Amino acid sequence: GFSYGGRYDENRNITRPGPQNKQIEDVMYDHYEKCRKVPRGGDPIAIPVFVQWEVALSGKLRTVVPKQSLHVLVPPVDVMTAKHAHFTTKQILVTVKEMLLQKGMNPAITPIGLFAHRYHLPRVFDLAQEEGFGRIATPSLDDLPRDQDPDCAYPWLRDFQGFVLANSISRLARIRDKLYCDKFSQK
Repeated sequence: GFSYGGRYDENRNITRPGPQNKQIEDVMYDHYEKCRKVPRGGDPIAIPVFVQWEVALSGKLRTVVPKQSLHVLVPPVDVMTAKHAHFTTKQILVTVKEMLLQKGMNPAITPIGLFAHRYHLPRVFDLAQEEGFGRIATPSLDDLPRDQDPDCAYPWLRDFQGFVLANSISRLARIRDKLYCDKFSQK
């Protein structure tokens, strides 16, 4: 589960999930409930769930996902600001890949579900493929949030134009890295 925004608390710390993250968590909850059921009365399946901390703030996933299966991804705290550093989408995917490998699961053949804001999902999907995830499923776009949060702590997620600008810059940086940085770092 990939976060999309968050809100400040009274101390200007991002400790509130925001409406989009709550919706992402709701969709993950519903899908987990459906996927873990075993036909013919067997024990429920314990599916590993990797979720960015902003999505897990409300705790709803904790009510359905067993503790040993729920992996809340929290970035390190920046010692200069005493706030959480920002996890990039790629950093999250690399972290999940490493955790799957530690569990003996091959990301190329292990089915994964990606949950994100509908406008963020294409970028998440592309990056997941680049990281070697081979069997990717996503929920219906109709199930995912589409609105922006005018009270979001991240200004580029407060309206659609800000998102398009930030997302375009991220995509252009990826193209630059592929064309120039990656090519020359391999020499």
